[in-house]
Amino acid sequence: MKNLLFIVFIALALPYAAQTGGTDYRGMAIHYYNQEDYEKASLYYFKLWQDTKSFGDFEKYFSCLLEVKNFKEAEKLIKKELKKKNEQIKTHLLYGDLLLKQNLESKAEQHYEQAIKNINASNRFSQVAQLANEFQVRGRVDLAIRTYEKAKKLNANPVAYNIRIGELYGANGQPELMIKEFLSMLEVNPGYQAQVQSALSRSIDFKENKKEADLLRIELIRLTQKHPNQAIYNEMLIWLFEQKGDFNSAFTQVKALDKKLRLNGSRVFDFGETCDNNEEYDLAIKAFKYIIDLGKDNSFYRSANYRTLNTLKKKITNAPDYTEEDLLSLEQKYLFTLDEVGRATHSINTMMELGHLQGFYLSRFDSAVAILKEAIGLAVRVPKLEGECKLLLADVLLIKGDIWDASLLYSQVDKAFKEDVLSHEAKFKNAKIFYYTANFALAQSQLDVLKASTQKLIANDAMELSLLITDNLALDTTANTMRMFAEADLLIAQHRFDEALNKFDSINSTLPYHTLNDEILMKKYEIDSRQHNHEQAAGYLMEIVSKYGEDILADNALFLLAEMQEKVFKDENKAAEYYKEILINYTGSMFVVEARKRYRKITGGSSKSKDFKEIE
Repeated sequence: MKNLLFIVFIALALPYAAQTGGTDYRGMAIHYYNQEDYEKASLYYFKLWQDTKSFGDFEKYFSCLLEVKNFKEAEKLIKKELKKKNEQIKTHLLYGDLLLKQNLESKAEQHYEQAIKNINASNRFSQVAQLANEFQVRGRVDLAIRTYEKAKKLNANPVAYNIRIGELYGANGQPELMIKEFLSMLEVNPGYQAQVQSALSRSIDFKENKKEADLLRIELIRLTQKHPNQAIYNEMLIWLFEQKGDFNSAFTQVKALDKKLRLNGSRVFDFGETCDNNEEYDLAIKAFKYIIDLGKDNSFYRSANYRTLNTLKKKITNAPDYTEEDLLSLEQKYLFTLDEVGRATHSINTMMELGHLQGFYLSRFDSAVAILKEAIGLAVRVPKLEGECKLLLADVLLIKGDIWDASLLYSQVDKAFKEDVLSHEAKFKNAKIFYYTANFALAQSQLDVLKASTQKLIANDAMELSLLITDNLALDTTANTMRMFAEADLLIAQHRFDEALNKFDSINSTLPYHTLNDEILMKKYEIDSRQHNHEQAAGYLMEIVSKYGEDILADNALFLLAEMQEKVFKDENKAAEYYKEILINYTGSMFVVEARKRYRKITGGSSKSKDFKEIE
């Protein structure tokens, strides 16, 4: 009787839907299904199934029958499907669902098992994955795993399903099996290294989940011992230590691997560069020194010397408390190395580094100019390198006070490298010289060109300087305030910090009604930061945020504050607060991406926390 009423209901309802213009059966079916009105949804899915003969529409219709507990009709339909020659891979799964709805667990299990048993070599990956996903949705991860394992046995590619199986083991709280499933791919072919590393990275938080990271370490050690002639497991162990941030343990493995494969220091050199990129400067220097100690005949000897100096320079100049003695000692190391390896094309970059050190940090301008001119002479056959040397020489001349000589060099580079990044950089630096000397119209003409630069950083810097000029000139018809500000800015560029501070103070005293307050505070921050007066520098940033929170420099100041708290004051909690404030209050800021990255790093990427979800 119930089935008869149901059929009558369908017969009467569908013509009515057509008469009222409701011919979008699929739209109506989806609508009612999402509204959990399965009685009405079944009408439309029935019609769709009759028209399309699609198994997908049958499946939805069948699902509606189960929801409205029309088990008799559902069983009749599923038995018909099972008799078809081209039976679908999911048919037994649906029959199992029907039986489970009637609390017939053992019979349901038989049909679930049959669904897996029916997998054959002709089934596509997508079909197998769909069946496995259906089991997973039903909370039967064990059956999902068995689905992939059955398909794996039939597939010509022995690792076709390893990633999926491993991920399911992980989801099922079986990390040991997950790790073994991933790593077994490497036994088939070490070329799967990238895929295995990617799968492990998705499945394990190496810094937070120490238990699973340690399980991976133990398994990799076991495999290195089992396969002593296969370097892939040593490489994986090195990679694991790097992911954990344990570069010391990685270094031990790297040295052993380098010796084992007789790589003559090449693997250690690569590791040194990895450490340098991760700001592990001391360990990078150790790695490069290891190569230097292999002797002058080593093919990496010269490069290791250069990289040692480069890394040491970054270590010293990035520290918040370096001394003049540190800089002088570094200068002597540069001079010694250049004397030892010679001044030639291969040492131009190191000569440039020495020139930068002498000109920017030691105020030894004559020495800096001399070494850079020598480098330019050596780079005559390497135009791009020659252009970089000229740009650096111009920067030193600007600091020295020879601003028009600097401008001439910038113009040469701009002309020689049209449409190259060097040209854009040179043009911007020349625009700043026009700005420093109060030739604001000429500066603007250069900046207008650069705002369309494909180099995002240069375009942003050009936009920032252009806005500074236009915003403040518009409110100052005499340009006196802007002129004094630009003069003070030049003094900063020339490292004449006390004079710059006096100039800024004179702006406030003689021209009290100007609009450059936040810019002056930012410049004072810059001066104190470069002189290692960090407390006072942070104070200027806080003043910008508190007094000028709606102005253009507020997000810059907040980001710099966060960075100071993280790297100078070593207060990660405070830093996280500032990064979070950027993410919440300054969503359009150019610092959002980096702030989110650093916030995640400090908080451990704990996406489960309420605060983390708030900023996402």
